[in-house]
Amino acid sequence: MKLVAIAAAAVLIGLLTENASAQAVEDPAVNACKNTGPLALRERSPDITDLVMDMESLAISKADTKVQDVAIKSVILGEAYI
Repeated sequence: MKLVAIAAAAVLIGLLTENASAQAVEDPAVNACKNTGPLALRERSPDITDLVMDMESLAISKADTKVQDVAIKSVILGEAYI
């Protein structure tokens, strides 16, 4: 029993001391949304100058559907700020 507790403590210490690094989303759909999103938003509100996406909150889903005559290949959900 003591051996199991020592092994568990060693694993936890190893996990806690490891360096953590954030993962950046490098999906082409996210880059396309970043580039074209502000253009679409400016059509309705010319005062919008920038679109900032919270990369850690993004959920990217593949799709194969249409909205009227516009093909939808990806759906991106997450927090964005203008």
